[in-house]
Amino acid sequence: MVLGSLSGSVASADLEQGILDGVLLQMIDKGIRKEFSLPDEIDGVLISDVLPESQYADIIARGMVILEVNGAAVTATEALEAQLLVGKNHLYIWHKGMNHFIVLKI
Repeated sequence: MVLGSLSGSVASADLEQGILDGVLLQMIDKGIRKEFSLPDEIDGVLISDVLPESQYADIIARGMVILEVNGAAVTATEALEAQLLVGKNHLYIWHKGMNHFIVLKI
């Protein structure tokens, strides 16, 4: 799923537009877990790519796993998008073996 505009328009059959422009999200399955070397205890939504032109390209990166959005655990792209608000959002992230918070303004 690529999160994009508030309009919710569909870019292609496989990509759904949402709030975060240019961010490709994927649910974590066995194949994704292996490809990105994600530990078994990490559950969340994978950032599988960020387009260079995305306004979020300097804040979030490929391989990050979003564990929580605004204090709510997320394990599906739909749940993540439902938790995002216009304004400030607090994301709890796992990346390269470390957990940390980032703030995204939408």
